[in-house]
Amino acid sequence: MIGPCLSTSAFTTPVNSAKLSDNRRQAAPSKPAHVMRSTPQSGSRFHHDACFLAAFVFLAPLAWAPGLSFHFDAAPKAVALQLLAALLLLQPGRLLHRLTALYARPTGKLLLILCGLYALTLLIATAFSENQALSLYGSGWRRFGALSQLAILLCGLYSAACFISDPRYLRLALRTLCLAGLLTAAYAVAQSMGLDPFLDASLYALPPPAKTIRPPATLGHAAYLGSFLLVVVFLGLGAQSRESSKSWRLLCLAAVALSIAGIAVSGTRAVLAGLLLGALLLALTTRGSAALFRRRTLLWIAATASSMALALRLSPAWAPMVSRANEWTLDVSGGTRLPLWFDSLGLVARRWPIGWGPETFPLVFPLYQSLHLSQLYPDFYHESPHSAWLDAAASTGLASLLCLLALFFAGFYWSFRARRLGLLPACLSAALVALAVTHSFFVFTLPSLCCLLLILAAQSSLAGPATQPAPTLSPFWKPAAALAGLALAACALSVAWTDFAYQRIQSHLNAGNWQAAIEWHAKAWPWPAGPAPELWYAQRMTKLAALPNPENIRRILWTEAVESSRQAILHPGEDANLAYYNAAVVEVLAQNAPQAESDLRQAIQRAPNWYQPRWLLCRLLAQTGRPAEARPQCAQALTQLSGSHQELQKLITETLAALH
Repeated sequence: MIGPCLSTSAFTTPVNSAKLSDNRRQAAPSKPAHVMRSTPQSGSRFHHDACFLAAFVFLAPLAWAPGLSFHFDAAPKAVALQLLAALLLLQPGRLLHRLTALYARPTGKLLLILCGLYALTLLIATAFSENQALSLYGSGWRRFGALSQLAILLCGLYSAACFISDPRYLRLALRTLCLAGLLTAAYAVAQSMGLDPFLDASLYALPPPAKTIRPPATLGHAAYLGSFLLVVVFLGLGAQSRESSKSWRLLCLAAVALSIAGIAVSGTRAVLAGLLLGALLLALTTRGSAALFRRRTLLWIAATASSMALALRLSPAWAPMVSRANEWTLDVSGGTRLPLWFDSLGLVARRWPIGWGPETFPLVFPLYQSLHLSQLYPDFYHESPHSAWLDAAASTGLASLLCLLALFFAGFYWSFRARRLGLLPACLSAALVALAVTHSFFVFTLPSLCCLLLILAAQSSLAGPATQPAPTLSPFWKPAAALAGLALAACALSVAWTDFAYQRIQSHLNAGNWQAAIEWHAKAWPWPAGPAPELWYAQRMTKLAALPNPENIRRILWTEAVESSRQAILHPGEDANLAYYNAAVVEVLAQNAPQAESDLRQAIQRAPNWYQPRWLLCRLLAQTGRPAEARPQCAQALTQLSGSHQELQKLITETLAALH
């Protein structure tokens, strides 16, 4: 996959001095011979790395394929990033040159060590995971498995090496980020106004009577959109302060202003908190400094913000924003978060050294979910702990969490050391604070992890010029890297094929062509075997089989529904607990009571405080003449419902009375 490459004609002159915001220049520090040879670089090498950086920064938020991919907001990003990492591994000589140059710098060495330790904890957690395939490939909704995270770590380290070798690379990356942020924010604002040529607005609008629209743009959810735009706001401010080109400076400022509007329409409290705290840190660290904004820039930002606020006030986006603000007053505690965090701490404590494995939280958490949380939210499916810190501890252990925290602290330290270089280091620190605050309330995704590595790479490149001798690596490095690159490319293409095939299945089912859907399903299974949306396919086939059809067609559809429901159990993804319950429903409809009972007991064992499998098992046991076994299941289901679902609670109470 070849990513977008910005024109590098503006960077043809080597930069030999650090541009300060007061237009003074200081001489670049001297460098050892092995570093000087790479600056300035030859044209082919520079353009090659420039294309890589542009692709890495641009594709992380904007790789998106509705109509072509089943998980069109997550899978294309994972595929793009893994293929970029595979391209690096397939050029081991170039990669070795970059990483050894990075290691020769103290900041680069620390970044390499911390990322290496994080990668090690990730691999250990994956090896001992509850579901190794899921931990390796990641769940469908965010694809945050070990392969994707390792790919981002490698791309981030390569970016840091590029930034250290030549300042032009950092300018190129910041320009690309501002361009990506401008496009993303513009799409989000358009979605909030009801203008979306790609997606049905019902996918991101809350059901009636709510009037809230939370645009996700290309990021999958409004919260993840806001997290990315936060980084664009602060890094865009830093980028414009170092731009000599008026057109690029205006583009950076336009990206900042439009990103603030995108954050406003996203309606996410955690993102707004991150924006405010990041802005406060930026104001404190640049107070009284000549590196603060020029008066003309301040006036431009104020005028643009006022114009956009007026435009939003007069646009259709205003009513959803007001509705979302009203929801905040009704949900001060943040919904499920507080009891979910408390239960997640218990999950962490049970396997704190290595964690349960990346992306396995929805598999394991129901085993330890408290009755209190189940009673409060009986129909909630908790796909994550809604905190990046708890997610790291639960998935990959406390050592991984410590590595992640160490990366954040190292970034702050590097920015502090580089504060003499103007506004950019302060903006990098502000972006880091904003990410830390925001992701305390929801988990990392691929774009947010890419942003974190990009910030750290920029901070490490600004922190000082001291160097030390580069290490000598084993001669087996090159063939090992090439083999790893081929394996990573194969896994990425497997994910791409699976998502494309299931999108074709969905398109045929929506068009009523079930024969073509079954044909595509027969060739959709990934190789190497990874998680697939088999539960979704089983549910669609069950609905089709329940419709009035000729007997021969109905038999085919029922067979497909039963087989796919069993496959969802044999090759479980993040929804394995739901797969057992769904299989039981299918077996009940197929009048296979023994298998349905077995599946329901498995579902109860995996989620003991979930009322639905107990309620269905109660009815199944009652119908098969075993009221004594049905009574405790019915009583437990009633307890787990607590005060919610009053009509269902009344029905279960009547059933329990009849069983006596």
